[in-house]
Amino acid sequence: MEHVSFVFCSLVIGLAISGAEGTDPKRSSSVLCLLILAWFLAQSFWLTSCKSLEMRLGFNGMYPSTPFWLTFIPMMMMSLVLLLLCWVKGINVLDGVMRPVDKGVRMSVWYITGAHFCYGQLFTLMGVCFGTPVLVFAAKALEPISTALLAVPMLGQSFSLSMFGTIIVSCIGIAVTTLGAPEGVRIDEATWLAVIFAMLSNLTFSIKQCGIKKVYQHVQCPPSEALLKVTLGSTITCLFMAVLWDSFIALGLLSGSITKTFAIGQVHAVFLSVWTRPLTWFRMSAFFFCSQYGSLLILDCVAVESHALLTALKHIATAVLASICTGSEITLTMIVGLIIACAGILMYSKSAAPENCTQELLPKAKPSALVDLPGSFYVITAGVLAIGLSSPLIPPS
Repeated sequence: MEHVSFVFCSLVIGLAISGAEGTDPKRSSSVLCLLILAWFLAQSFWLTSCKSLEMRLGFNGMYPSTPFWLTFIPMMMMSLVLLLLCWVKGINVLDGVMRPVDKGVRMSVWYITGAHFCYGQLFTLMGVCFGTPVLVFAAKALEPISTALLAVPMLGQSFSLSMFGTIIVSCIGIAVTTLGAPEGVRIDEATWLAVIFAMLSNLTFSIKQCGIKKVYQHVQCPPSEALLKVTLGSTITCLFMAVLWDSFIALGLLSGSITKTFAIGQVHAVFLSVWTRPLTWFRMSAFFFCSQYGSLLILDCVAVESHALLTALKHIATAVLASICTGSEITLTMIVGLIIACAGILMYSKSAAPENCTQELLPKAKPSALVDLPGSFYVITAGVLAIGLSSPLIPPS
């Protein structure tokens, strides 16, 4: 099933990138549905590949930890692919990340969204390392709530109590679905750390999605250009973390507090894994690319709250697919959760129905002339950076 999904996701995303006639998800609900399906599958098998590699490598809480490499390597590969893609399409992306203001968009917007993209991935993988995928994605089911709340100050959206209520109903259904998995949930220190990292990833991904949507509201920005600028910001964040922690490790080696074996042990293990299992790392990175590119294509078509709700549904698909791939049964509790989630989606579609639905499947955000982020989000970014840079100090469970 993984190989079939790989071919399907590659074809769908490839056709979307090509811009061939009849492949525009904005004008065809069928294309949008195929894109959403590819997005769901890519995310699920990306997680499966990451968990498989993490189990083989082991989890080391000190940098360079397995979650860092599972974040950094796909980011680097995606940056190279997107650079090539933008070069072929004649898109100049360096102006947007080098000039203070380009096309009315501040450079800081790309770097902030990129930093949240980096730590969103890192926090998700840290959570998966401490707990089970089912537990992590149960906590991540609350992402639509944080996105809906952040859309008010970032995108100028008006607060809708009815829409917020329907999102809560869907989140309850998603949480019941994931928590009803046969594996069950353990309540211990590792469980709490997994939930905390999952909630932090909700915050960072919500800021990333709102930041990109803010750019979409103001300028015509192709998804490949937007994703590359955000990915470059994310890669720079990863490199900053690597340089900082390499400096601390070097000081530890000089002072004798860190042994040479500890300093290079996992780096050697990761590169040995890449050398001996290149196809596994390639598939994991390819699924990651398909998931992220598909996400931005969908975000360009729908409102940020609708995208967040689709993300929550993706968590259902991830939990269910993980149960199928591992041969676990789908319990009655999971079925009840699915019914509750579907009821919430139906309520959402009724409360947020667009006035004109001839072109778009879900409501689009209101246009905004602002292209900078509120000052409070710079403070949030500083806090996220502090937590992210100190996260390797957390001892492994």
